[in-house]
Amino acid sequence: MNLLSVVLVVAMAGAAAACVLLRAALGRVVAPLRRVAPGPRVRWALALLAAPSGVGALGALVAFGPCLRTLLLGMSDACRSHGGPEFFFCLRMPMHDTPVAWAAGLVVVAWVVSRLAMGTHALVRTRSALGRLRRLGTFDAERGFWLVPGDIAIVAGFPRAQVYVGERLESCVSSATFNAVIAHERAHQRRRDLRTKLVARAVSLCLPTSLRTALLGELDLAMEQACDAIAADEIGDALTVAGSLLELVRAAATMPEGFALAFSAPLDHLEARVRALCAPEWSPSGRAASACFALCAMTIVGCVAFDLPLHDMTESLFERLLG
Repeated sequence: MNLLSVVLVVAMAGAAAACVLLRAALGRVVAPLRRVAPGPRVRWALALLAAPSGVGALGALVAFGPCLRTLLLGMSDACRSHGGPEFFFCLRMPMHDTPVAWAAGLVVVAWVVSRLAMGTHALVRTRSALGRLRRLGTFDAERGFWLVPGDIAIVAGFPRAQVYVGERLESCVSSATFNAVIAHERAHQRRRDLRTKLVARAVSLCLPTSLRTALLGELDLAMEQACDAIAADEIGDALTVAGSLLELVRAAATMPEGFALAFSAPLDHLEARVRALCAPEWSPSGRAASACFALCAMTIVGCVAFDLPLHDMTESLFERLLG
């Protein structure tokens, strides 16, 4: 158990360092990111959300790399031949009791478990609400969605997502706007955006709340813009979809309970969605992706090539912190 607490501390130290760098660079990242087409931007947002966890995992592998390699190859334990005399990152030797690591590990576990509990509670409440909607509503087989009370338009349900449309929505907006809403929500369903959001929330459990909220917001915006574009292609007129967004905003005052096309999002997201439909100007991201891939590959190769000195340095650092 001492080993587990130390692994958690090492991984979270790497993740925390990545979060600090990402938070510092976020202002410079968001503007260029929003100029990327929505489809690739979803993958970029997922990569940013997963980056701290990836750095934390890499840090743990670096810390225990030499021991892990000898263990997998069936070689004798070489932990005592390097590093400090009192503190070893070893999978076979009993580790010293480290109260600081235990305390930090418990904080980490409590943080992650609390977020998992909140997420699970939200899923349970959502499933219960969807059950009530199905009991009160009817499935419109001809149009392929659930017709339920209210004025909502959402995609919900896991593992199989369904479109839910409020009975009042069709009478509150024009037919063009209603068709755009349905096309947009069906696009979410076909793209399996709910699964993507669940994955994003899972890989970002260790992120600070402000950073996590900002990156999940960018992911949501990319998904909404992607579905707007699909709806525009399906309807055949991007301006009609843009007009539907504005009409729904105007109608929001008469639909206080409803939320069509994620209009609880920040106002700048609405402006970005309308601009993307009326004047799409997307920048290619292939070079940036290649550069990031090369940087990650070089980092991994460097960690493998210099695993032993990095391991010794990490041992010395954590001996001072935890010893």
